Amino acid sequence: MAAEVYEFGGFRLDSTQRTLMDGAGKTIPLAPRVFDTLLYLVENAGELVEKNALIDAVWPDVTVEENSLSQNISTLRRTLGDKTGDNRFIVTAPGRGYRFVANVSVVAPDDINVSADEATPAAKPLAPALDKVRVSVAVMPFANLTGDPEKEYFSDGMAEEIINLLTRTTVIQAPSRTSSFAYRGRNIDVRQIAEDLGVDAVLEGSVRAAGERVRVTAQLIDGVSGFHLWSDTFDRDMTDVFALQDELALSILEAMQTHLNAPVSRKRRLRARPKDHEAYRLYLQGEYLLRNNDADIPAAIELFREALERDPDFAGAQAGLARARGFGLSYIKPTRAGLKELEKEARRALSLDPQNEAGHGALGTFYALTGKLCEAEGHMRMAYEIGRDPMLANAMSVIVFGNVGQVRRAIQISQEAYQSFPLAPFLLVTMAMFYISEGDEERAQLFAARAMELGHLKNSVPMCDVLALMAARNGRYDQAADLVLGSMPPHELSGGVTLAVREAYLAFGDESRREQALKLLYDPGVTERLGITPINYKRMMLWRTMLGDIDGAYEWTDRIVATLEEEGAVGMIWAVIWLEEMEPFRADPRFMNIATRLGFVDYWKVYGPPDGYDFKDGKLTKL
Repeated sequence: MAAEVYEFGGFRLDSTQRTLMDGAGKTIPLAPRVFDTLLYLVENAGELVEKNALIDAVWPDVTVEENSLSQNISTLRRTLGDKTGDNRFIVTAPGRGYRFVANVSVVAPDDINVSADEATPAAKPLAPALDKVRVSVAVMPFANLTGDPEKEYFSDGMAEEIINLLTRTTVIQAPSRTSSFAYRGRNIDVRQIAEDLGVDAVLEGSVRAAGERVRVTAQLIDGVSGFHLWSDTFDRDMTDVFALQDELALSILEAMQTHLNAPVSRKRRLRARPKDHEAYRLYLQGEYLLRNNDADIPAAIELFREALERDPDFAGAQAGLARARGFGLSYIKPTRAGLKELEKEARRALSLDPQNEAGHGALGTFYALTGKLCEAEGHMRMAYEIGRDPMLANAMSVIVFGNVGQVRRAIQISQEAYQSFPLAPFLLVTMAMFYISEGDEERAQLFAARAMELGHLKNSVPMCDVLALMAARNGRYDQAADLVLGSMPPHELSGGVTLAVREAYLAFGDESRREQALKLLYDPGVTERLGITPINYKRMMLWRTMLGDIDGAYEWTDRIVATLEEEGAVGMIWAVIWLEEMEPFRADPRFMNIATRLGFVDYWKVYGPPDGYDFKDGKLTKL
């Protein structure tokens, strides 16, 4: 079909420029496959488009699951503002396909208005105004060619700072470090990376060092053709690394202006740079430790502290310190002293740089730990809007929406993050967890399997709990027990824990064993060991409920919450409460007391009730 410009419902879709604009003329970024899905539907507006036909049109040379199409449709509905039950744009024909139902008009070039300040005598009507051009580039982790594995932190820091510098322009979009760094060590064609991340170009680089000299080589690669657009090499002293970063970023911007028509201009002020080179090195080392799978939180905290001793006003190190503190308090029992330090450190980071996403994320963590979930959402959302880091979206879905029972919102934001981070096993596990809560075991299994394909271990938390729940629901009780026990370290399995856990799962399918299972779970040695970590004490709450011991489940939950309250906290991840197995727990009159103490009720008053419930006059009623 010939290239056209379409208008519908206040939007303009340009098939030539491959842009979607809103009524104010602002370009709305869409991943390439998502754009193709919308274009095909608009081109066939009013007609029922069969799923297979749409898949063949959008993925002509690739075999994909139907779930990929479903995710694209969900993204489009969210982008266009189609609310549940509204369907102003896309209507689903169950089991068949989709129909684009909005009125669509084809706009001739002469009908497109160009404002006086945009128009020039040689202007082409279809060309978007220069200040509306958006170009995207994915910055890959720079290869460490120094010969010293311990210098990995420096090459990572170089790439991360380039991302920061590029995104602080009017025209450059760059996926977060979390998204692009996921491709480290994977033998994936650069064109596939560009397709996955929805970018125009990919930047690769390497770092070499000799004595006090550092050499950085960078190359910009076209995301469609795979051809090199630009490359250059930069040599500097290690003490002049900030000038090197600025010079490299400016060269990249100029290359993108030349090859991708991206004008160079500033968006907002750059982050304040540290005054001390050694402080910057310590900061990079701390960040590197936090990003490792086995994060060494105490060591990271010490590195950030050392950086701040050298430069007390270094906002990055201050935010890193708060983030590390938040990690530590989230994975172990929070303490009143630790919470006080977390809040102080996060607020100071934001006083130094109000646009620091790590600072907002850390303050959001503080509010989540203390049960102030409205405030937690506010700072988590701001952090995500600044950095667009999928990990921040994942945190918001888990510690806010998942906590309060708004599972559909949790799935929505997790899917949005997944669109920009397709190699994220933790996002896949999160979605599997929430689909289990929705009762959609088929999708849960699909996402869990994909996460394991990407390297997520089945005995890691919460993957093992997702798989164990699916196994138990399908009568595979021994397998469920094996999965949970396989996730627990040896010191937690002593004192009769192994026997108690296995007997509990067997009792789920055999009522005659329930009395013995409860007896084992109530053994002091078992309760002592299962009260150590948040994941285990929530498992105990679930097991007692599934065994029909609602009084015991409340006695246990009240004990845990009271212990947390003594330290000024309520914990953070309570999504287990919204599983269908926990319905008897939620139906009990005592639930509102627990919900109030955990901060759920204050949140429902502002943002509405959990899925499937009505909340009125302080009462929660199942619909």
